Amino acid sequence: MSSPALPRTLAIASDHGGLLLKNAVLAHLQTSGYSVEDFGTHNGDSVDYPDYAELVSERILAGRADAGILVCTTGIGMSISANRYAGIQASLVHDAATAAITREHNASNILCLAGKTTSEAAAKEIVDTWLKTPFAGGRHGRRVDKNTEEVRKVSRSLYSSGVIGYLPTIITSALSDAVRAIKLIEDVRKNPLPGEAKILGIHLEGPFISIEKRGVHPVEHIAKPDLNHLKSLLAAGLIKTVTIAPELPGAIELIQYLVANNIVVSLGHTNANREEATAGFNAGAKTVTHLFNAMPKPPLDGTAAVAIERSDIAIQIIIDEVHVPNDLVEATLAKVSNRFIVTNDPIAAAGLGSGTYPFGGMEITVKDGQARRSDGTLAGGIGTLERSLEIMDSIGVSKSDALASVTTRPCELIGVDYKSLLD
Repeated sequence: MSSPALPRTLAIASDHGGLLLKNAVLAHLQTSGYSVEDFGTHNGDSVDYPDYAELVSERILAGRADAGILVCTTGIGMSISANRYAGIQASLVHDAATAAITREHNASNILCLAGKTTSEAAAKEIVDTWLKTPFAGGRHGRRVDKNTEEVRKVSRSLYSSGVIGYLPTIITSALSDAVRAIKLIEDVRKNPLPGEAKILGIHLEGPFISIEKRGVHPVEHIAKPDLNHLKSLLAAGLIKTVTIAPELPGAIELIQYLVANNIVVSLGHTNANREEATAGFNAGAKTVTHLFNAMPKPPLDGTAAVAIERSDIAIQIIIDEVHVPNDLVEATLAKVSNRFIVTNDPIAAAGLGSGTYPFGGMEITVKDGQARRSDGTLAGGIGTLERSLEIMDSIGVSKSDALASVTTRPCELIGVDYKSLLD
């Protein structure tokens, strides 16, 4: 398939902190023969950058601009604001090499620049590289729910690394986007192909979570517990587990509803104290989502401490030497032997190597075995279960306990016969 014509019509805007750099880039573009619609900020007044991100995004979505450029003090605010719009892929870029990657592989149609840290010369080089790099739809979608083939790619990748069954996770997102993603996953689940890990159901990680412990979940889509919202999600496909913060008003009622409908509830992305966590478990929650991550950590007394103490709670924990230090893993597993489950919490960029990739409307950078958002927030895992087994062996976990944590035990949690997956 041939690449589309390179962009010639552009929309550009900035906040006060990016004004000088934006004006320099604008002059450079006009000298280079581009048609540019400039939304400001000529007078240097402080502006609300989400408004400018919206204006530039709307021009692109309406076909009145081929691409856009946003400049703000750090570049982060503009990028997050623009990525809220379906059909927009905004990329925060600091050098020309990354500009080519984001344009070619991620199909970015808005370039974001950091006015505070990017020199005029560097900005011109970034802009020139970005605009002259063609793309034909991008090699990697914004998220795995783009189409069924994206879901199948994940299933094939997992199968090639030894995984025979898994729960795709839908993170916090707009209700319409979440329903669409669930339906796409359902299509693949109901029509499995050879060489794919089997989809056993879906894990909803949000949207009923703590704003304070949201991690990389988009704050604008975090919702108060609402039964009708939940029912819309459940009606879209086979939901096996739901992560929820028990301290939110109305959360206990949702936990009880889910349990009554044979759906596993996991406490996670929560700021619950001991009393609130205990109430969640007493209502029927039977596990925790990535122990110690996105919840109060020791010595704080909250969800993690209560889960470890209660013998009726399954402990899901990421073992990759990144999310939880090995000494804490070793001390914890000694307390929860025979009831812990290892998850590697893989994101869509897992297996792609170092670089910057789109993830749920934002960008994450994979470097040194870690996946982090531009502000340093841990975005998820890129490790493998094989590596988790190696780590457990190195800290003295018995082979039987370790193997059960990645095979039979997670199946038991969601009511799946492990042996049925081995045919």
